[in-house]
Amino acid sequence: MCASLPQDSKQHVTVHRKCFVCPPLCARMFVCNPTMRRLLNQMAHAAAKQNGCDFQILFRRLLPRLGYKKAIWAVAHRICRWIWKVLHEGVRYVHRGLDLNPKAVQQKCRRLGAELRLLGYKVDLTPLDTATAPSMSM
Repeated sequence: MCASLPQDSKQHVTVHRKCFVCPPLCARMFVCNPTMRRLLNQMAHAAAKQNGCDFQILFRRLLPRLGYKKAIWAVAHRICRWIWKVLHEGVRYVHRGLDLNPKAVQQKCRRLGAELRLLGYKVDLTPLDTATAPSMSM
């Protein structure tokens, strides 16, 4: 609500929750389609919980500084900007995920090889040439 006028003032006019009496004070009020707002909120919550997602990294970076609600809305705003960019400029969204740590990849290969050996398979782990190796992106 408007901070400069009392609640019972007849001069206070709001349309779509945006104040026309004192725009500088109420300029940050959220004006949006309620259905779109709910969808963005749900998408932001899902993206913040998905491991390895760029939006989760953004959420975790902003969480200590902004708090939970504002960090979720920052993620929702980023998602909204991506949706707009995909629809209006025709760019493709590429999910980058996390950069793979080479040491973690080696540990995972050794662990999976040990599990296969326990199941009775013969496993020989030999690295491929870097030029002919397939990319490790997910």
